[in-house]
Amino acid sequence: MLSREFTTKEKVLLLVCALLALGVLYYQFIFKGVRQQISNYATDALEAEIETEQMRAAKIKEMESVIEANQGREIGDLMVYNNLAAEINMISSITNKKAEKVSVTWDTPVLKGTTVRRGFSITFQTNRYANMKEILDAFNTCKYRCIIHDLSVADNSPTTRSVVARVGGKMTKINVVNMRRGIRHSTQLNVSFKGTFFETVEGALTREGLIIDKSSQSDEPGALETRAKAYE
Repeated sequence: MLSREFTTKEKVLLLVCALLALGVLYYQFIFKGVRQQISNYATDALEAEIETEQMRAAKIKEMESVIEANQGREIGDLMVYNNLAAEINMISSITNKKAEKVSVTWDTPVLKGTTVRRGFSITFQTNRYANMKEILDAFNTCKYRCIIHDLSVADNSPTTRSVVARVGGKMTKINVVNMRRGIRHSTQLNVSFKGTFFETVEGALTREGLIIDKSSQSDEPGALETRAKAYE
């Protein structure tokens, strides 16, 4: 019986059964495994991206909280109008060697009562989170009365970088994909914020260049508690 030759129909049935068995094995051990790996990779990448964005948002919120906490504090001296040249030099000193592509635009100073408000906007790039933090701290604690607000930080680090490595026995340039790990590890931060320097016309030699705010001729309570004093 074992030596009996299979009929054509039986051979076809055996071939179909063998193909079905191979299909089941492929689906169970290869196809499902590959799909599971792809699913895990996609989930891990999404979770990493969400975590990075959460860390970035938390750090920006932290810096904004520091700025808001200092807005009501009278840090720095109220200088006699016109202190623009000294303020420009101070900004240059603060950003020197810590930032590049620095751009500052100035608003026309406004006089309200005896207090001058000189608004400005600043943008710059830096390759280290620590540099940005030092710059913000320097503005918050500078020797001239100043407040900053409307902080915006963008991580524009390149997603790929080129490196030269030995491949197949010869030096070849290849592109390496960078995983962004939040602004603390950024290699290119674009930063912008607005600010206001405060001066006084008490003792000023001129009021030229000022816009007069006639809505009120009195200063906010305590605005001139610290009188202007000159630095040696």
